[in-house]
Amino acid sequence: MKNKNPQQILDVIYHEILHKLIKLNNIKLEEKIEEVIIDQMCPKGYLSKLLGLSEKIHEEHLLARQEWLREEYEKLTGKIKEYFEKQIYNEKTIFNFLNLKSI
Repeated sequence: MKNKNPQQILDVIYHEILHKLIKLNNIKLEEKIEEVIIDQMCPKGYLSKLLGLSEKIHEEHLLARQEWLREEYEKLTGKIKEYFEKQIYNEKTIFNFLNLKSI
């Protein structure tokens, strides 16, 4: 990762850790849904901002992947934004909030 600061590197590491935590907890989601949820958390997402790794949420990094994940982004983006902006994470997991069932 050329010319990256420690926060950016850590942000990407958190992204990968979230994938591993989902697997370790046997949460079986469709691959695209998992990607949309984690992409919106970090890097440069809502979790990144909460952890102080990013000053604002950068949506441009999501656009590159949007074609592959377009339908899932359209379904989940507003709800994920609401989850973080209204601090619903204090009450329930994102999976419960999105009413996702393991497959």
